[in-house]
Amino acid sequence: MESALSPLRGELLYEAIQERIKRHILDSRLRPGDPLPSEAELAHQLGVGRNSLREAVKALQTLGIIEIRHGHGMFVGKLSLDHLAEGLAMRILVEFQRDLRTVREMLELRDLLESAMVMRLAGHLTPEQQAELEAHVTEMEERAMRGESIATADRAFHEALHRPLNNTLILQLLNVFWDVFLAIEDQLPPRPIPLTETAAHHRRILDLLIAGDGVGAAKVLSDDLRFNQAWYADPNGRERTARG
Repeated sequence: MESALSPLRGELLYEAIQERIKRHILDSRLRPGDPLPSEAELAHQLGVGRNSLREAVKALQTLGIIEIRHGHGMFVGKLSLDHLAEGLAMRILVEFQRDLRTVREMLELRDLLESAMVMRLAGHLTPEQQAELEAHVTEMEERAMRGESIATADRAFHEALHRPLNNTLILQLLNVFWDVFLAIEDQLPPRPIPLTETAAHHRRILDLLIAGDGVGAAKVLSDDLRFNQAWYADPNGRERTARG
């Protein structure tokens, strides 16, 4: 169904043009990758100048709503959550310059998401999934024994853990959490427990999932994340500020 975009009269902000373009996408039931009218056609339909239209299109392109393919025209963008994730990550990083409260809030959100999701995996991991998780845990254990960072293997473990659930939003949010952590890792307070203990927690999570104990796995995961929340506060419960 083709959307009818009547010309807009009078003074028009480019934000209003954006809304009309989005309405066109919705009314026309377009999907990611579908072509949009040409710049000249859209400008004519909306009754606006091409310069104003370009400003609106530029903003929508930044949001991932419109994709410009040079030499081919305009298309509906991927409409992913990447831009939301980038905004969330930026906010956390900006707040981090003042204190660690937002990082702890991020971990609380992670706790709620991952603890609920991990219970669904108990007893349902395929041999291939178990082997992948086993490889990540083993790498964590070996690196921890050598006193090396386990962050990369830790991140890979959690991604592999939740990938079978086919929840794109969860995976994107997890990537935000890890991107933020890796960006601030060298500014965090000294870690109070050895990395070998963190690796042991992940070994326990995997063993419990294989045994079909989703509740137990969720508890170990939650305890590990709550320890990280406490890591960012001093013994009197006050927020620690970042070093550096």
